[in-house]
Amino acid sequence: MTTPRAPTPTTTEKPTWWAHETRGFERPPEVVPNGFNDPPDKWVSASKEDSNMLSNLALAFLAAGLGGGLAVIGAAFGIGKLAAAAMDGTARQPAAGGDIRTTMIIAAALIEGATLFALVVCIILATKS
Repeated sequence: MTTPRAPTPTTTEKPTWWAHETRGFERPPEVVPNGFNDPPDKWVSASKEDSNMLSNLALAFLAAGLGGGLAVIGAAFGIGKLAAAAMDGTARQPAAGGDIRTTMIIAAALIEGATLFALVVCIILATKS
């Protein structure tokens, strides 16, 4: 028994038996709002440049959000370890509690300052056009 073969096209056009394979793969036209509060029926078709710009802007906001989140998580982890070490030191030597507390507050302020700087950089990079 032989396997059935696809018909050989006799013209330069695409054969009809190929039509089902290409359907659904065409990219629909992208639409964007024409104004700030436009409903979807007033949207206009986006050009290639506009769609690239929108995707780059979306990626910039995504990167800024991830960078800011990582900066805050890192600062929280660092200050948590700092506070745990300070409490451990105070428990071992209660007489040095004041000096340990002062050093801990200065170190926590430096960590917070570096985190604030990282968040500002992320925001500036995200809003840069």
